[in-house]
Amino acid sequence: MSSPGLFTRGSWPEASRVADVLRRETVGGTILLVAAVAALVLANSPWSDAYFDLAETRIGPASLHLDLTVSAWAADGLLAIFFFVVGLELPL
Repeated sequence: MSSPGLFTRGSWPEASRVADVLRRETVGGTILLVAAVAALVLANSPWSDAYFDLAETRIGPASLHLDLTVSAWAADGLLAIFFFVVGLELPL
């Protein structure tokens, strides 16, 4: 019997277990905390030039004046997600 490939679909119990873990509120905070610590370590390491070069890389369609830096896209995206979540919490 051959082993499953890397990107094959898992069984239903595996998928439901992963979904249950990701639904916990602490998982999102933990992921954000780990990413923040990794960014701080990288920004203060000998590879900081690569970190800042990546942060200042411009991406997006220039014809629509949306050629923003990666850091601007990240900040705007996180702000949009924040206000979306706040909007979901408002009572109707």
